[in-house]
Amino acid sequence: MGVLQVVSLLASVVAAAGAAAVAPHHAHRSPVLGTATINLARPIGTPQHLAAGFLYGIPDTPDQVRDHFYTEMGFNYGRAGGSQLGSPARGWVYGTIEFNNRFASAVSNYKTIRKYGATMQLLIADIWGADGTAKIEMPGDNGNWTNYDNFLTALIDAINSNDITTSLDIEIWNEPDLTNVFWQRTQDQYLQMWGRGYARLRAAFPRNSITGPCLASSPSATNAWYEAYLQFVKTNNTVPDSYCWHLESGSGDDIKVTLPAFDALLEKYALPSKPLVLNEYGVKAEQQPGGSSWYISRLERYGVRGLRGNWGSNGALHDYFAGLLGKPNAGTSSYSLTQAGYWGNGEYNVYKYYYQNMTGQRVQTIGSPDGLFDVFATKGKAYNSVKMLCGTRLAAGNWDILVTGLSSVGLPSPGSVTVLSHQFNYTDGEFGNVPAPIDQGTTTYKYKKDQLLLHVSTDKTSAYAFEFV
Repeated sequence: MGVLQVVSLLASVVAAAGAAAVAPHHAHRSPVLGTATINLARPIGTPQHLAAGFLYGIPDTPDQVRDHFYTEMGFNYGRAGGSQLGSPARGWVYGTIEFNNRFASAVSNYKTIRKYGATMQLLIADIWGADGTAKIEMPGDNGNWTNYDNFLTALIDAINSNDITTSLDIEIWNEPDLTNVFWQRTQDQYLQMWGRGYARLRAAFPRNSITGPCLASSPSATNAWYEAYLQFVKTNNTVPDSYCWHLESGSGDDIKVTLPAFDALLEKYALPSKPLVLNEYGVKAEQQPGGSSWYISRLERYGVRGLRGNWGSNGALHDYFAGLLGKPNAGTSSYSLTQAGYWGNGEYNVYKYYYQNMTGQRVQTIGSPDGLFDVFATKGKAYNSVKMLCGTRLAAGNWDILVTGLSSVGLPSPGSVTVLSHQFNYTDGEFGNVPAPIDQGTTTYKYKKDQLLLHVSTDKTSAYAFEFV
């Protein structure tokens, strides 16, 4: 597990239980890989907990997961459409009964999501049957759009008859750039499908948000899929209400780089800025306390909504809150989709802390220059309202956090401040039963020049929270 250390900018350090004191100037320390910065004097808006949503992860059985698991983490956005359900619920291309049964799964998820005041994104591709499990017919095959038109008619009727339009966002297709998995045809055929589907859905649901392109890859100046898509929606007048793509390409997939690249593409094609919903973030290995804290920090800094990716298969795709919960027989041959008795894992505790403790105002932060360590911070009016959450992107080592603007929360300069520390461990992995983070106790530090330096030594999975008390 990681070890927290804190160092002040003065030679005088008073250590208390739970944290290791380190002399100034980093004496007897391993090399520091970089410094993240928090400016308490620069508020950037009210926290909206933009990262507190996930893909699937909700059982079709109502109330199978108890209410408090949703409310304690501030769940606010879901994404579903019946993917990977077997016969007789495989989707439209397998017949009307299979369409109705798969759509029933989406309706069940919608009702659960709305129970907690959250928004749902409807995965139309999954309702069609394009969940990557088989080679199937695609809309517009051989230039024939009759089946797709009939599908849209049935889909529109089903949405209306089930009264699920409130807080429903509509996603026309998932990851069409994976042409050997979810789309299985050319980009040109996809664009024709987009234009046709957009026109029908916009006419049927003028008040609902349509989102796209929801590509697996991130935008760049050399990504032909983005170039063709943006040019098409511009000329075809089918610009989505929100833009979406996925953050699941590993270490090179960073919104610090891809957001400016996307803005440049919008400018190139004279397209308007729209809200962003990065509706899958995190590869499997990144789904642990440190990785989630890194993504939370990134999404909050740039004001972008994100949903956790889900790496479950078949029934497990519709369970576990996309990797945040465990239950009896999880991950074994005795697993049952309908089994209840859930508990939160170590990563779930990060989302609980994020929602319950990080309130007031977000403040300006800058991640470490190496891109591997990041921090999210909030404050209220008093010094004891300051909260910080940090973690790495699959990296172990030593990083600093420079906290500036202490006087903006009522602390004198110079002076002293007491810091309470929490450590979030990934004990026993994704199905581990971890009731709470480790309380590392408090340490009081003297500081000067209105700033304090915190030192974090961590492994690849742990996260930390610091509070002024």
